Amino acid sequence: MKTYFVYKTVNKLTNQFYVGVHGGTLEDGYLGSGRLLKRAIGKYGIENFYVESRILCSDADEAYDLEAFIITEDIINHPLCYNLIIGGRGGEHLNQRKPYKKRQGVKKTKEQKMAMAEIKRNMTQETKSKISQSAKVVCRVALTCPSCGFEGFAPNIRRYHFNNCVL
Repeated sequence: MKTYFVYKTVNKLTNQFYVGVHGGTLEDGYLGSGRLLKRAIGKYGIENFYVESRILCSDADEAYDLEAFIITEDIINHPLCYNLIIGGRGGEHLNQRKPYKKRQGVKKTKEQKMAMAEIKRNMTQETKSKISQSAKVVCRVALTCPSCGFEGFAPNIRRYHFNNCVL
């Protein structure tokens, strides 16, 4: 018999969580189907996730109602939450989807940006030319095919000559 329950999946490494509804058995190993949760499982590995709690429900409607009660706007805006939309039958609430939570580093302050701009303004012409030259350098080593003597650059010469050379 199919059992419906609300579950909470937790990332052991980051303590991020996902709350969802599942219809199946308690021991089937289901962790969730959220987009961010799937990406996190791919990144951290399935062994770093566990289901922390399960609330059994009598039917699917009760489970989705409970999920809707738990997953509110405040929960999905929590920085540790993998859920993207408010709870209850996923697809019906797509108009309330929030933007993708991209995990980024620390943003630079206005003072840091101004300091970086000041450093760039005070660069000498010699420093600017060195930066320009280092960006232009391409490591190109000419190779000669031992079979036919053709001279060229990698990777094309390796593709058509050496072991593949036809005289």
